[in-house]
Amino acid sequence: MQVFNDIKRKEEKQGGITRRYNWLGRRSKFTIMSRIDRAVAYCSWLDMYPMARVSLLPWIRSDHRPLLLDTDENKKKKRSLFRYDSRWRLYSGLKQVVEQVCSQESSNMSDGNIHSIILQCRKSVSQWRSKQNTNSENIIQELKQEIQGVYDSPIINYNLLTTLKAKLQLQYRLEEEY
Repeated sequence: MQVFNDIKRKEEKQGGITRRYNWLGRRSKFTIMSRIDRAVAYCSWLDMYPMARVSLLPWIRSDHRPLLLDTDENKKKKRSLFRYDSRWRLYSGLKQVVEQVCSQESSNMSDGNIHSIILQCRKSVSQWRSKQNTNSENIIQELKQEIQGVYDSPIINYNLLTTLKAKLQLQYRLEEEY
């Protein structure tokens, strides 16, 4: 019976592009990096722990990077960072959302609790964004398809074509600004 390492590809010894090796050592003048620790699971075990993940912990005081097996399915999702996209200023409705939050939270302003106003504004803008088509890549692809559809039609509507091309140009410009 062969050793598990012997039947793996040679490229994997180096860890590939992501450098996922977990052992580092020296032999003579050479540094050796190898992926000697692995996790193996049966299908029945994977059925019991479908969210199981293996990750490498950082190098601390050893020539090995420990493997961490995480089977916790109930991890709380980290709150994502909120980033305002300056392109949103061009969408109708955003200004009203912010004004509505500020007017509703005006009592907190008098209490000096600006933090709650900002949190509520973030929440409202995030909800607004989820209802809008703000993904510029998708918008650009949709506009390209619409332009292609105009060209493919038996009678070309030049007014529509001009409008679509102007919208596409605007989206490209906004994408560059971002």
